[in-house]
Amino acid sequence: MSHYKPGAIGEFTGKTGQLVTCRWKRKKIGRDAPAKTRNEASIALKNQRAKIGLISKCLHQFHSAIKVGYPDKSGDKSAMNRAVKYNLQHAVTGTFPDLVIDYTKIQLSSGWLDQIYRPTISVVPRGIIQVNWLNSVNIKAGSEENDNVFLTLCNEQINDEGSRTTYVVVFPTAGTRSAGTVQLKIGLKTKGTFHAWIFLTSVDGKRASNSRYLGSFTFSQAV
Repeated sequence: MSHYKPGAIGEFTGKTGQLVTCRWKRKKIGRDAPAKTRNEASIALKNQRAKIGLISKCLHQFHSAIKVGYPDKSGDKSAMNRAVKYNLQHAVTGTFPDLVIDYTKIQLSSGWLDQIYRPTISVVPRGIIQVNWLNSVNIKAGSEENDNVFLTLCNEQINDEGSRTTYVVVFPTAGTRSAGTVQLKIGLKTKGTFHAWIFLTSVDGKRASNSRYLGSFTFSQAV
């Protein structure tokens, strides 16, 4: 892979002969086109490709949370690249072709900001959820009482034909660390099982905590 500077004809992207050019972040990238092969991929390769495709498709639905949850911009990898790398190793189970996502192991954020402790989630009347947590008496340096609480919910529906529809809703400023509790109305016209994650971000958005899986809850009627 190499970088290039646009010449007299300006910037171009796509394939020219055996050269493929594209833009990645603010860089112009040029690389050789992949060689064609007639050899059938091994089971191990099929498994890896399927895992990458599955976790990439899954995490794309959480792109707004991941963009905030992986704020470190010091390296060349994007927030989504870092999220895929972690979750590929931890949140995909099974063997090709029977691969599944383990929602309990999905990590939507990564960072050294102090976490909250013993978070719980429950359903209260009128389609409202309540999240409670504890705060450490002595939080880590760099963590503040007014750090933002970021909550993410995911609901997956499967119709009679087996097709899946996923609804994701985020609350980027659900509350503050010091509050210890928050009540939120989901506002989705759907029902069934929801999965929930929570993490914290600094007010300036430059730091985040590791996300915590809160568990799942069920609405028997659309909310």
